[in-house]
Amino acid sequence: MKVPHTVRWLAARWAWQLGLTDPFADCWDPASRRRIEDLVGRIARCAAREGIGLFLFWGTLLGQVRQGDILPWDDDVDLALFEVPPAAVAALLAACRVEGLGAVEIDPGEKIIKIFDPGFTPIPGRSWTWPFVDLFIYRTTPLTGAVPGVWDGSPPVSPEMVLPGEPVAFAGSDLLLPRQAGAILDRFYPGWRREERSSSWNHRLEAEIRFPQSRRIRTHAQGRKIVPGWH
Repeated sequence: MKVPHTVRWLAARWAWQLGLTDPFADCWDPASRRRIEDLVGRIARCAAREGIGLFLFWGTLLGQVRQGDILPWDDDVDLALFEVPPAAVAALLAACRVEGLGAVEIDPGEKIIKIFDPGFTPIPGRSWTWPFVDLFIYRTTPLTGAVPGVWDGSPPVSPEMVLPGEPVAFAGSDLLLPRQAGAILDRFYPGWRREERSSSWNHRLEAEIRFPQSRRIRTHAQGRKIVPGWH
């Protein structure tokens, strides 16, 4: 008998409330944390040598603005390039390969590139390892003059919301925040100042987590969380 989705979701929430599971648990142990910081640092150095700005984006941007770090339950790092010509992207990837890193384009049209260290933990059925960095490539479209979202339903972002970017220290490296980080998060994560949601995807297995959970929070005017979440 197929169990209705609502029943399964409620079961997952009750398990969390009873302390049997924790969808907000920290997925980073000291070893994996050192690895992701090393990986981000190597990519950042390659980008700096090529004169390319690396931006925090998606869940990584959310974590930096709201908590000043990677979200504990977000087990990858999302970086982005904006208005970088294809030749410069190719030069960056070539520099990464010289550093001993691998790069796999997983979305046609140079939209998402996995950058990883082949010596890290293998992911079953995948050609990359964990932890990894998802590198998103964004350029404005002639029709709208805006940067489209990668996934269906993602709202477009104007270049003026991103560029020129603001320097930020992240995971031990010097990267960039979009110019209007809060406004971008308002578009991508409505309610992010009042609620935090656990992940719907396990990057360590590259598999979907069926039942993400949410809890209320409070943030100050700049979006930094000031009160621990509660159910």
